[in-house]
Amino acid sequence: MASPNLFPRQLRAFRALTDQHRFTKAASACHLSQPAFNALICTREQALNTRLFEPSARQLLGDFVVAVSEPGDHVERRKGRAHVAALPSLPRRRLPAIFAGFK
Repeated sequence: MASPNLFPRQLRAFRALTDQHRFTKAASACHLSQPAFNALICTREQALNTRLFEPSARQLLGDFVVAVSEPGDHVERRKGRAHVAALPSLPRRRLPAIFAGFK
């Protein structure tokens, strides 16, 4: 495996990409064309034998899906039926007041 040392140019490229969050903007910030910038990133990924930005993208996508679905899940939990098991004397005395509090 190649040395994990980063050359200053590669380090600036990674910093630009983490700051800009977009390959096009990061390439511009490094005064490189996008294909040259992509090649610089790919060279480092090949040397390390890993995709450096893919796990972050997957985590961000997963977080986004959770954030979007949570309000819907919350609303769904507020609908539907509830089944209550109780002694026969409890429903007549206490449950009507308890259920009134949930409305």
